[in-house]
Amino acid sequence: MAALTKANIRGAQQQTLYLVQSDAQPDDIALLKSELSQAVDCKEICVLDLGPIIGASIGPDAIGVFSFGEPVTFVGGEE
Repeated sequence: MAALTKANIRGAQQQTLYLVQSDAQPDDIALLKSELSQAVDCKEICVLDLGPIIGASIGPDAIGVFSFGEPVTFVGGEE
């Protein structure tokens, strides 16, 4: 996720990255936040909880990163 963000973000220095999670493991969140901070020179990284409706729909352990950049199409399991 950090590599995808780094490759596709534009104007990183002016952006706040949003790392969202749904009952994910704290160590997983901390690791991704650390990888993002090393890979992307952004203003700030905010960690937020997904709301109950989205969280219930996708289940626990979901993690996402939001930023502005190039359009990305990613199919799970492919690189």
